Amino acid sequence: MWCRCYELCGSVRLFSGNGRRRVQALEIGGEVISFMEIRDCDLLVTTTGLSAGNLQELKDCIAAAPTGSIYHHFYGRLLRPEFDEPEYNNDFASWVNWNLRDKALAEKLSMVVPSTLKDLEQVREKLLQVIDERMEEVAHPVETLLDERFYLLRAHMVVFDAGLCLEEPEDLFKAIDSLHQGSIYYHIVDARHRRLNRGNDFSEWFRELGSEYVHVADRLAGLDPYFSSVEGIRRTLGGILESSLPEHDV
Repeated sequence: MWCRCYELCGSVRLFSGNGRRRVQALEIGGEVISFMEIRDCDLLVTTTGLSAGNLQELKDCIAAAPTGSIYHHFYGRLLRPEFDEPEYNNDFASWVNWNLRDKALAEKLSMVVPSTLKDLEQVREKLLQVIDERMEEVAHPVETLLDERFYLLRAHMVVFDAGLCLEEPEDLFKAIDSLHQGSIYYHIVDARHRRLNRGNDFSEWFRELGSEYVHVADRLAGLDPYFSSVEGIRRTLGGILESSLPEHDV
């Protein structure tokens, strides 16, 4: 077991091993064989020192928050234990709905979709724009109680070896049901923000397997986790593999 730390979206990641390349290749008997090492992860949450009790303060906090905090409040929910599917897709929208009791604004904030924007700075700008527009419409903004304030957090990611190496396409299909939620989060959700092409680790591995699997890679790359849960991602991933892999691979 190994572990060290590195940077993610302005927050600290803990990583182990000697490299970030999860897809590797060996040449055996003149044939290049690609394999993929599976990682697992967990989030250690710390405070940013920023908190809000009304729309103006929320706007100021979002403007000042590190990008790692924006990232956490959009995607950290996926690794939080929850009994029910959340009504909204990010923490800003949920807080505005339940604590400021502004359902109209909550719905607009929930429709800020990171995958449609260039990066987290554009996500920040869109959030500020939506809040600005709402502040112009609201004559008497709501002030929350002290114990209902929104505390902006950031996450430090711990990444570790899951003890699994994929050698053949069917290996991923067979492992889907047993993958830890942290592995799905790391290789699908977090990978979208590590990779410039907005793909994920699984799609890139299939792309490296050769032209026979490019169509599988393209379908996997189109998997957007924002409107889903980790278990929903697992089901979608399994469905894509079952319907896309050649019959002898599943």
